Amino acid sequence: MLYRKWIISIPVVILFTFLLTGIPSLKKDTSSDAFIDPNNPSVIANKRVEEVFGLSDPLVIAVVNKGKTGIYTPQSLKLVDWVTNMLLEQENIDPDKITSLSTESNIAGNSTGMAVEEFIDTIPISEEKKFPGLKMQLTTLSFIGGC
Repeated sequence: MLYRKWIISIPVVILFTFLLTGIPSLKKDTSSDAFIDPNNPSVIANKRVEEVFGLSDPLVIAVVNKGKTGIYTPQSLKLVDWVTNMLLEQENIDPDKITSLSTESNIAGNSTGMAVEEFIDTIPISEEKKFPGLKMQLTTLSFIGGC
């Protein structure tokens, strides 16, 4: 009878010990992504944003202008600048993590090396001054065209 107890007890103790060694490697994922299928388009898009921009849980604000020139008008770009400045003033937002047309620069190679120009240097008051270079610069960036 004592022999039977050892035959069952020894394998149970070995199995229990083996299971205990795995406890330190257990991870608890409480994010909303843990409950969504990994092939869901929103999860894929979020992972892509993390890869391209180094952001996690991003807040994306888009300005839409359905006019013939799109957002390339003084009013739309002033709105982008205003929204950016409002975000910069928020206490819980790290200003270094804000990416906007009004905070970023275009870097392009030229004959002397590199040219660094702000996307929106100064926003014109009237429609007469368009942004011909801005649209071209933005559409040639890899993250706009889909990488």
